[in-house]
Amino acid sequence: MKRPMKPMIAVFVTLAFGLTPTSFANEPLELGEVKFAGNGCPISDDMEHTTIVRKSANSLSIIPTEMTLMTPDGERTTQRKKCDIALAVSVEDGYQLRIVNTKLQAFVSLDTNSAASISLDAGFSGGAFTKAGEKLPSDTTDNTELAIEKTPWSDCGKDVIVRAKASMILRSDQTQTAYMRVNGMSFKIESQACSTAD
Repeated sequence: MKRPMKPMIAVFVTLAFGLTPTSFANEPLELGEVKFAGNGCPISDDMEHTTIVRKSANSLSIIPTEMTLMTPDGERTTQRKKCDIALAVSVEDGYQLRIVNTKLQAFVSLDTNSAASISLDAGFSGGAFTKAGEKLPSDTTDNTELAIEKTPWSDCGKDVIVRAKASMILRSDQTQTAYMRVNGMSFKIESQACSTAD
């Protein structure tokens, strides 16, 4: 767990959903359509109320408002939620990309007999994914964050699908008091000329 912090209560402005490309003259890339899958960011006709999206020239952040788990009304059970983001990115010839500063912020409140875990994956469709995860201790109330510093570079000059996948698991029953939510996910896209690849 990270150091204790006050619970995150965020106020966000709903911006465009990225269904139209976003590009800037000084960037060798163009962000395209954003797509979602999973019960933590379900598709709906009223998307701005279920998944809030903010996109810039080379970054994406979301608030998956449905990515929440809490004590069930039945017998002991395992609950899961996940959110899979896919972002199409066009790349100029002679350049390649990598995903940097992929982050997931979450809040968790567990009693002595509950258990939970969260995970985060980042990568390009068709390639290997870089992963981070954490098992959350019982009897805790805290904010926590997962972070992936960077992924390997993409192939030179090829358009890509950037993927970021979050999942969380909560084990508890009706005698327990347990709650967890994902407050936000974000990542940036870094570009370089292929000749300077590290």
